[in-house]
Amino acid sequence: MNLKDGMFSREIAEVIASLSSDDIKMEYLSHFDDNEKNIIIMSLSSDERKIELMKSLPDYYHWEIISSLSSDKIKADMLTTLPDIYGKDTHKSLIIASMSSNYPQLSELISEIGDENLRTVLEACFSDDDGRVDALIKIDSFKKINSLQAMNYRKMIIEKLSSDKGRLQALEIINEKYKSDHLTRGMMNSQIVSKLDSDDKKIELLEAGLYGYGDDHAVTSIIGSLSSDDKKMRFLGEYGNSYRFYTGGPNYWKRIEHEIRFYRDDIIASLSISDEEKLAMAGASQFITNASPSLVKGLKSDKIKMTYMEERTNIKSPLQQREEKLSSLENEEKKISEAEALIEQQKEGQDIGE
Repeated sequence: MNLKDGMFSREIAEVIASLSSDDIKMEYLSHFDDNEKNIIIMSLSSDERKIELMKSLPDYYHWEIISSLSSDKIKADMLTTLPDIYGKDTHKSLIIASMSSNYPQLSELISEIGDENLRTVLEACFSDDDGRVDALIKIDSFKKINSLQAMNYRKMIIEKLSSDKGRLQALEIINEKYKSDHLTRGMMNSQIVSKLDSDDKKIELLEAGLYGYGDDHAVTSIIGSLSSDDKKMRFLGEYGNSYRFYTGGPNYWKRIEHEIRFYRDDIIASLSISDEEKLAMAGASQFITNASPSLVKGLKSDKIKMTYMEERTNIKSPLQQREEKLSSLENEEKKISEAEALIEQQKEGQDIGE
């Protein structure tokens, strides 16, 4: 895939995944490799289309697409179709974790998982928040488990927390467990904090020095999750990609300056304002190519997104492809008409000569 300006194909695939029309998304698929196709397929609204297109991808991608299906019944039916590859139990567990707690055969599906650790994690996922928080602590006592597995198990459980009380308890556990692993702590904290119901608590935690250098994605996720545009604007200001604040009380000499950094365009994309206002804030009103993919995928207009695709890449929109094809057919028809007219003139000349 030939993209201009060295733009990552994944970011472009995410722009296409944000389009409102499944038909248009599917017309773009042929331009991408498997990784990007997977992103687009998961964004489709039709389970039937997802399943059909999944067959064209390598086995490794199947569990993600199955997890994205809207029907728990179809998910359960497809568990038996997963290929027998390394990590099969993990993939099956991730699919089960994506299901509703009301699914009738849920306990039976969990009991069929061969790995005891994964069964324990799934049981915690479908417990109450007290059980989930308890499981976050007990993961360290699991047998035959590495640090990556422990982190992924905790992420599965955290995703299922349903109350701010449980989330804040989980936050304490994660901060203690990963206090020396800055990046992992920031990533998992953002997963928790961005799900809090209270915007004020989110801001309080952001300004408590919970995040620092390297946490740009985590901070962006939390600010973007705020329900109020006014609160988001408090961080955005007029320009820049950082927000400064102070702790230490009213005494100037004891105050400590803090700075948290974020991705400005991602925050702008999350605002509930018009596309024109978003582009203006990002300095891309006159030239859409000045916009970042993260901003464009937050716009409402499919037309603007497809224009962006055309100008920043070599990929033409389905509409442009159809227009070019129609223009080519019209030109061909014109040539044929001109040729027929010339032949007719020559025949008339011959008739006069005779």
